[in-house]
Amino acid sequence: MNNLLSRGACLAAVALCTLATSCVTTIPVRSRQPGPVAIGAADQLTLVKGEGRRSAREVVVQEVQQQARANGYFTVQDRSEDPIFVRVAGGHVTIDDQAKQLNGDSVRGVKIDVLEWNGSQGTRDVESKDAKGKVTTQRVDVQVGKVLLAVTLFDTQGRAYLGETEYEGTFETQDMKTARDDVVAAAARAAVARLMHDITPVEVVTRVRLDDDDEGQQAIVATAKAGNLAQAARDARTYVEANPNTPSAAYNLAVLLDAMGSYEEALAYYDQALGGSNKDYYTAARAECARRMGNAQAVGAQPAR
Repeated sequence: MNNLLSRGACLAAVALCTLATSCVTTIPVRSRQPGPVAIGAADQLTLVKGEGRRSAREVVVQEVQQQARANGYFTVQDRSEDPIFVRVAGGHVTIDDQAKQLNGDSVRGVKIDVLEWNGSQGTRDVESKDAKGKVTTQRVDVQVGKVLLAVTLFDTQGRAYLGETEYEGTFETQDMKTARDDVVAAAARAAVARLMHDITPVEVVTRVRLDDDDEGQQAIVATAKAGNLAQAARDARTYVEANPNTPSAAYNLAVLLDAMGSYEEALAYYDQALGGSNKDYYTAARAECARRMGNAQAVGAQPAR
């Protein structure tokens, strides 16, 4: 009876292991990819003079600076009072930079026009549900802020990544004591957040599977799982040199190089592994590496560490 129970427990454990990803050895691979609007190898935004109420433009400039500082990717220069004039026509930007402030491949100019900057009071019907599920409707007073920005984002050669693209922000509160300027500023914050979301590259983390079937590579796999990728890669390289016809050796070295951002070399070892094995996850890992390399080239930077 005990043997049957032990055998049943063992089979259950095997079944659970088959279903659980914890039974597969993976390591995290961090990389950057462009935001929805790919703006190339740029990490500096230079704000130039836009149209609209000056006080409103000043709030927007401050908001761009604060949000850029918070996400830690862009640095921001405020040149909105300098003699830099920008016009957009046919997807191209004409730049009149009298002060010669716009230069460098990593710089993107940003012109923000304030099209709408309004705060108003009104009413809203708000539904609520009591403990018994009965729905009631109550009319409440609200304050509403609405901001509409037109954004032109360009490089120093005049190529437009955004050409007078509109970004809207709204904010609503039932607190009637909130100052109107604060309500509108909150709407501006929302509009700028949409802009920053579109243009800021993001860090992504993908878990890539190692091949742990080879007993001779168990120490390498353990070192990688412990987070010492550089040492694991050195050990894996030595193992590949000693076992050039072992696909899993080339594959594991490829994964480790991939995780460290050495994409071209990683792809070469992925190809070597695929020359001797048709495991599906080898193919998938190579495709993901190629995608990461393309993203790294698109943002012009090394992957996030």
